[in-house]
Amino acid sequence: MTGRASDGSMHRQSPISEAVKSDNQRASYLFWLAVVILIGLGVWLRSPVLDGTRISDDWDHYAMITGGYAVARSPLDLYDFIGPPASDRAALLQSGRLPWWSDPHIRISFVRPLASFFLYADYAWFGAAEQPRNAHLHSLVWWALSLIGAAAVFRLILPAPLAVLSLALFALDEGHSLPVAWSASRAEVIASALMMGSLWSFITWSIRRQARFGWLTFAFTTLALCAGEHALSLVPYLAAFALLGAQTAPREQLWRLVSFGFPVFVYLLVHVLSGYGVKGSGFYSDPFGDLGGYLAVLPERLAYLLADVVWGYSADWSFTTPTWIWFLLARGIPASWLMPDILIAFQRCIGAAAALLLLAAFTILRRRADDPVARQLRWLLLGAAGSLFPLTSAFAMTRLTVAPALGVDTLIAWFLYRSFASPRAGTPARRLAWSAAFVSLAWQHGLLPATRSHAASAMYAAWSRQEEAWVLGAKLDAENPAQHHVLLLSALDTASQFALPVVLRSHGLPAPRISQILLPPALAPMQLHRTAANVIEVTASDPNGHAGFLSSAYRRAEANFAAGQHFSNPHFEVEIVRAVRGLPATIRYTFPRALDDPQYLFMHSRADGLRRLVLPMPGGSQVIPAPAPPPLEANGAKQ
Repeated sequence: MTGRASDGSMHRQSPISEAVKSDNQRASYLFWLAVVILIGLGVWLRSPVLDGTRISDDWDHYAMITGGYAVARSPLDLYDFIGPPASDRAALLQSGRLPWWSDPHIRISFVRPLASFFLYADYAWFGAAEQPRNAHLHSLVWWALSLIGAAAVFRLILPAPLAVLSLALFALDEGHSLPVAWSASRAEVIASALMMGSLWSFITWSIRRQARFGWLTFAFTTLALCAGEHALSLVPYLAAFALLGAQTAPREQLWRLVSFGFPVFVYLLVHVLSGYGVKGSGFYSDPFGDLGGYLAVLPERLAYLLADVVWGYSADWSFTTPTWIWFLLARGIPASWLMPDILIAFQRCIGAAAALLLLAAFTILRRRADDPVARQLRWLLLGAAGSLFPLTSAFAMTRLTVAPALGVDTLIAWFLYRSFASPRAGTPARRLAWSAAFVSLAWQHGLLPATRSHAASAMYAAWSRQEEAWVLGAKLDAENPAQHHVLLLSALDTASQFALPVVLRSHGLPAPRISQILLPPALAPMQLHRTAANVIEVTASDPNGHAGFLSSAYRRAEANFAAGQHFSNPHFEVEIVRAVRGLPATIRYTFPRALDDPQYLFMHSRADGLRRLVLPMPGGSQVIPAPAPPPLEANGAKQ
């Protein structure tokens, strides 16, 4: 009888078990269908990048691969822009790729062999030399893989509706736009995609307790680190899960930490012992080469990134004009209230407020000990906080908010989910407050980032096209450009500043032997005085001097200039005649030959394009307007 009862019970439970299994499969299908839709939406939002060409470092990579860079680089070392050997700096100064004001010990060299290989593949096999859109397609594929990895992580730890909402916020985030538009920044996307796989396998290892997932974690982490140091920004998520999310014995936790800690240790060892890293740059601060410099910029960079990832206040606005400024100025707000110093102070304050808000959220989540979702949010939030510290070694930009957004977007999605469900109960005032919170969060972290992502993608593509067209439209006004030395007084676009010969050669056009920039981007007119046949002096009209030197990738901002200071360049000598608070105010350039020598071609960015600058006669002077940017609306930008 017992056996029959058992058999009967088994038969009675079978349909229920099958129904549960069917429901689980249906839920899984719906979840991954939502993932596919979100990936499609994200790709569509960023599809304007396909109309772009090359941005900034992309021209360096093109030159390295096609043999036009001053220093030879292997396919696995394309991110070694300026290596430690003095010969590298000398060759780059000789070619004009390094400006004369570069730190004498400048080094910008990254360990990214995997990302380097995929860049090489763009040109060797994917035809990116003739069709730059192929490189952007390649970046979008990696971005889609990173989103699949994030979806797999969310599916493991969150209820399906919250997982989809978290992924939606993450997919719409504006921080993804530049890395897919700027091929040189694809290293971030590749590292993120692989680290998502590492985080998924690490969590799965904790759930299933199967050793193969430990080895998979080791493999993913190793490959991610080979893609670049951006992988370090996602390592804190693994550590946070091991400490707060895994709920395993201390001995087991230690063993699991080793699974990804060992590749990190080896990577850092290679980074330090092999001469890679950054030195003497105003954009990067290497904690292993200059701990003091890294700590000096840490607080402000943390504030900029936190303000971006929590409030949506772009980190890019620390060095550009916030878009909302024009709205206030049009409504009569005095411009004196919106000075750069005031705006930076405001940005730092809201960054500090963002830090306090995340700390309060973490404290509240700790008190919800019985809530399984709150337990997952705790370690995600801790991982987001930890991810910020590796990122602050680089100049704060929105593109660096992808790693912290993984945790913060999940927290915001949780608040969105609660604010959507809570209005069903409570007083009318409570329901109204929750509804207002839902609309505000949905706008600030959903609809607004989506529109910004699309606009930013279109802007990056247009900017790359217009920079290229700006150079191609330059009237070098010389019979044989290959024999000439172009001296660009000042320009706002990176293609003119550092890639003019490379851009011309990429279109099969004759290029000058050397192209050099004399001044960083200037925002005010300048007085040019020709004191001798082979000497010019350039004086800033701004009483504070040439402010462009404050934000150079090739010199630290705190490395002040002084009157009487000399700089030797293979092609001319530079003397700081007058300095104001550490910035050059008047600079003298002395050339080995008279400036009327036909080999010299002086250029300047004017409103009608990159044009030849006619110098005054010896003893004469002239006012040079601030360089004009390539116009976004120019029809030629798409050519």
